[in-house]
Amino acid sequence: MRKVARIASDALASAWRMYRFDKAGVLLSLAALAGNALQSYGTLAFTAQTINAAVGNDVSAFLTPLAALAGLQLFGAGLNAISAYRTSRMQLAYANACEMRLIEENGALTLAEQEHPQYEERLAMRRFAATKPFELYAQVVQLLLKLATAILGFRYLSGVHPAVGALAFAVGCLKGGLHLMLVKRKTMLNGELHRASVRPSYLYSLLTGSASQKELTVYRSRTYFKARWLSAKRVSDGILSRIQRMQLSAGFAGETISAAGYAAAACFAAWTVRERGLGAGDFMAVTMAMSLISSNLSSVLQSWAGVAETHAHLSGAGEPISGSKGSKGRVDEKHELKSDPMLGDAAGVSFEGRPGDGSENGHGKPFAFAETIDLPALRYFYPNRDKPALEIGERQIRRGEKIAILGGKGSGKSTLLKVVLGLYIPGGDPVRYDGIPVDEIDRNGMFARVQVLFQDFVRYQGTVRENMAAGHADALQDDARLRSALEAAGLGELAQGRGPDTPLGQMDPSSIYLSGGQWQKLALSRLFLRPEADLVVLDEPTSALDPLSESAAMDGIWRTFADKTVLLVTHRVALARRADRIWVLEEGRLVEDGNHETLLALGGRYARVWSEQEALHDRLNTTRSESR
Repeated sequence: MRKVARIASDALASAWRMYRFDKAGVLLSLAALAGNALQSYGTLAFTAQTINAAVGNDVSAFLTPLAALAGLQLFGAGLNAISAYRTSRMQLAYANACEMRLIEENGALTLAEQEHPQYEERLAMRRFAATKPFELYAQVVQLLLKLATAILGFRYLSGVHPAVGALAFAVGCLKGGLHLMLVKRKTMLNGELHRASVRPSYLYSLLTGSASQKELTVYRSRTYFKARWLSAKRVSDGILSRIQRMQLSAGFAGETISAAGYAAAACFAAWTVRERGLGAGDFMAVTMAMSLISSNLSSVLQSWAGVAETHAHLSGAGEPISGSKGSKGRVDEKHELKSDPMLGDAAGVSFEGRPGDGSENGHGKPFAFAETIDLPALRYFYPNRDKPALEIGERQIRRGEKIAILGGKGSGKSTLLKVVLGLYIPGGDPVRYDGIPVDEIDRNGMFARVQVLFQDFVRYQGTVRENMAAGHADALQDDARLRSALEAAGLGELAQGRGPDTPLGQMDPSSIYLSGGQWQKLALSRLFLRPEADLVVLDEPTSALDPLSESAAMDGIWRTFADKTVLLVTHRVALARRADRIWVLEEGRLVEDGNHETLLALGGRYARVWSEQEALHDRLNTTRSESR
C-alpha cells in the first residue's frame, strides 16, 4: 500500500511540475478531460432517446436528441483537437528543455566521468528517463479521463440495474489487472533492452560512419564488425520480442475475458430491459454503457500500470549501474563513476547550469597564474585498472617556463597534461595554481587564460570560423583576426576567398576537403587567436605535419608565446631541446628532469633517443647525398 501511495504521490508531483511548466496547456487538458467525460454520458442518454423516438415514429422527438448528439460530437472533436495541439506543443517544449538540461549536466561532469567506459550506457538511460515526467503526466490525464468516464457510465447503468454495472465493473477490473501483473517484469526487461541497445547502436554507427570507412576497407574488418552487429542485434531484438510476446499474451487473455463478460452482461441487460418495459434505445444505451465501463476501467488499470512503470524508471529501477561518490562529487582515486550524475533528478527541468567543479557556469575562485603551478605527489588510475597510469613526485612549473614532456606510448604524457589542467582529479592533494586548488578555480576564467591543443582535436562539421573560434565571442566575428591566425598557422590559402566562412566536413554540399596536415594547421590557428594566454598546453601539436611545416609552426609558437608558460608533449627530441626543461616519462613515472645538455650528460633514456634520432637523421642525409 505504501508503494501505491508513493507512486500516486510522484504521479501527482509530475502533474504539478507540468502545471508549473505550462499552466495553460494543463488547464486546457483538464477542460478537455471533463468535456470528454460529459460527452460520453450525454451520448448514452441522447442515443437512447434518439433510438426510442425513431422506433416510435415520433419525428419531432427524434430530431431534438439527434441534433444534441451531433452537437456533442462536434464539441468533443473541437475540444480534443485544440487540446491535442496544445499538448503536442507542450511536449515539444518540455523535450527541448530536457535536452538542454542533459547538455548542461554533461558539461558539469568531469572529463574522467565522460571518458568512463559506462558513460554511454548511463547517458542512454538518462535520455530514456529525461522525458518520463511528461509521459507520467499524460498517463495521469488519461487515467483520470477513463476513470471519470467509467464513473459516469456506472451511474447511468445504476439507473437501469446496479447488477449490470457491477458485472461490467468486474470485467474491466479483470482485464486491466492482467497488465498490472506485468509491470515489474516489463520494467526489468525495458532496462535490459536499453542496455543491450548500446552496443548495436555503436556498431551500426561504426559500420556506416564516414570516419571509419577507410579502416574498414583497408583492414577488411567490415565483415567482422557486421557479424558483431548482427550478434548484438539478436540479443536486443530477443529482449524486444519477449516484451512484445508478454504484451500480446496479456492482450489476448484480456480480450477473452472481455468477450465472455460482455456476452453475459448483454444477456442480463436484455432481461432487465424486457422486465422493466424499456425500449430498444435503452437496450442500446445499456450495452454501450457496459462496454464503456469495462473498457475504461480496464484502461484505468492499464494506465496505472504505465504510471507504475514510468515511476520505476524515474526512481532508478531501470538504472543499469551504480558507483560510489567521491568527495565534492569528484571521482575517487580508483576513478569510479558517480551513481547519480547522469541519472539524477530526471524529473526536474532547469535552464541554469548546476554548480560543480566541471561546470561552465562561472562558479569558483578567480584564476591566477602569476608565479607557479605546484604538482603534489600524484597517483592516477584509469577505470578497471589496478596499475596507476600516472605516479610522479612533487614538481613545480614556474611562470614563463617552457617544459617538453617526452615518453613512449602509454607513458602518461597526455594524462599528466589533463591532471595539470584539472580535467582529471587524482586522489590526495590537488594541483595548485598560485596556491589555489585547481578544482576550486572558476573554469570559465581559467580557460579564458589557458590555450590547449589536444592531439585528438575535434574536426567540427561547420565553417573554418567555427573550427577556429567557437566559444570565443570576441574572435568569432573578427575576420581580420581569423585571417591573420590562418596565415600564422600556414593556411594562407584558407585566409583568401570565402576565408573564415569556408564550409568544412560533410554537412554542406559546398564544403572543401582538407588533408590531415591542413586540419592540424587549422587547429594550430586557434593558438594564434589568443596570444595573451598565460599557459599554453600542446599535445603532439605537429604530429601530422611535414618537417618544414613543423619547423615553421613551432617557430611561430615559440615566438608568439616567448614570455608565457608552455607545456609541450612530443616524441621528437629536436623540438624538446628548445625547452627550458625536459620531463621524460616511462610507464607513468617521471624518470628524468633537466635541460637538453643536462640529460645528454646523464646518458639515460633521453640521451639514447637523441642519439638514435641523430643517427637516423645522418643516415637519411647520407642516402639523399648518394642518390644524387
